[in-house]
Amino acid sequence: MSTEQPGAEGYLRDIALSRRRFLSLLSMGAGALALEGLLSGCGPAVTPTAPVPTVAPTKAAGPKKGGILVTAAETNPTGLDPHKITSLASQSVVEQTYDSLFELDANLKVVPRLCKSYETPDERTYILHLEENVKFSDGTDLTSEDVKFSIERILDPKTASPRASLFTQVDKVEAVDKSTVRITTKVAYAPMINALASAFNQIVSKKFVESKGGNIDQVTMGSGPFKVAEYIPDQIIRFERNPYYWRKDRPLLDGITSKIIPDDQGRVAALRAKDVDEAWFIDAKVADLFKGDPEYVVYEVPVLTHATTWINCSKPPLNNVKVRQALSYALNRQEFLDTVAFGKGVVTGPIPAPEKEWALPLSEYPSYKQDIAKAKSLLAEAGYPNGFSVTLKVSPQYVLDTGNAQVLQRQLKAIGVDVKLESVEWGNLLSAWTKSDFEMLNLLMLGQYDPDGYTWGRFHSKSPANYAKIADPDLDVLLDKQRTTIDRAARKKVLEDAQRKIVDLSPMLFYYCYYVWGIFRPYVKGVTPMPNSSAPYLMNLWLDK
Repeated sequence: MSTEQPGAEGYLRDIALSRRRFLSLLSMGAGALALEGLLSGCGPAVTPTAPVPTVAPTKAAGPKKGGILVTAAETNPTGLDPHKITSLASQSVVEQTYDSLFELDANLKVVPRLCKSYETPDERTYILHLEENVKFSDGTDLTSEDVKFSIERILDPKTASPRASLFTQVDKVEAVDKSTVRITTKVAYAPMINALASAFNQIVSKKFVESKGGNIDQVTMGSGPFKVAEYIPDQIIRFERNPYYWRKDRPLLDGITSKIIPDDQGRVAALRAKDVDEAWFIDAKVADLFKGDPEYVVYEVPVLTHATTWINCSKPPLNNVKVRQALSYALNRQEFLDTVAFGKGVVTGPIPAPEKEWALPLSEYPSYKQDIAKAKSLLAEAGYPNGFSVTLKVSPQYVLDTGNAQVLQRQLKAIGVDVKLESVEWGNLLSAWTKSDFEMLNLLMLGQYDPDGYTWGRFHSKSPANYAKIADPDLDVLLDKQRTTIDRAARKKVLEDAQRKIVDLSPMLFYYCYYVWGIFRPYVKGVTPMPNSSAPYLMNLWLDK
């Protein structure tokens, strides 16, 4: 892509300068960048802060059909099987091509999608009534048999689905008739409906999956608003409107062309050259380049995604809880936020801080107050008075991950811990994570559809997604209890105890939630970004040109 268009050189130079400034800050103290910026309340049962465009969009006559939206994607999807994917790049494809039984609205409240209504005659039974006349993009009917097949496929150990933990309490799934499904759980299960709303638990076609021998990692065929017409890795993903889509008059677009442009400079150049209609960034300095320019609308969106370091609790010396606690006490988490994310976000615990109904105040965590003396004492008690060396895997795919790695490396030197950074390609990093092939590993974690996803799903000894390999009987009891506690207030109290326990055990280091920025051309209408990084609004998006 050419960068010779007027003005591009200056903008790209500004980015390069901001990058150098960013890297220089990593060697400075906590006060290097103390920018203001608190993440406002958002999450299930909490009204999110609406994204505020810095330039007001022009008024339009009204929605109209037609046109192709051209987007800039950061990276290739790491797979297309909705029951196996682990990355946002993959989610952005499958959520446009498949449907879930439920979905989240703009306030992150669960609302019907394929399931138009349901009843719970008792605490263990869910009777789901499906929308009728729903078809997959090949024209075949979506029925209760496909719903039954999809849930059972997620649970099947052969699928190795990271979402299997969401359905471990499911005892039986029955196709009562063509449009009715009965789900029976083993015990009362509080997260059930939220689990069915997950963007990773879409309904697949039983016939199609079986025709592919169970392997749909590189193909898509769902009932969503779009279908994938072409995919060339490292180049393009082209979507077309699903002609059989069941929601009347949706989608409005004829299609979406997603150009894969992995670096910020390339996406900035594409925006300036008018080669793309929109692009997303996690670097505040890049967003600043477009603010105030009438040719662009900048959406600033607080997200539930949170920066973390995973710790493999099965590998010495990290298998010693005192060692992990020492790492936690050694950290100044506010410095991570101020230095790496330029202060745009909020420090967080196990459940993202914006989930105000569920997240415990940070004052409840003793190790969140940096205490170097305490950290050194814990290391000495664990038998490492002089510290130790550890390898941290990190991908250069996201600047926040690499920035956090460098701050962590510098801060842990104060207690004698030598963090060796191993740069890993994005796909290989995700593979290492799901195989627990790491000592420590940096990853930006997406928001979940229920508190269970932040707790049981990650830290129960029997969870398929317990990649930290933590195994603590007392924690397991708490995590099991919150699942079976239907009363919301009572469940909150159990989750508070669970969060205290998780931070005390420190199988993961939690840093902060942050902001993302969407840069759009003004003629792109219907943009309603969501804090969970999902984009269901694309079916309602239209072009005023």
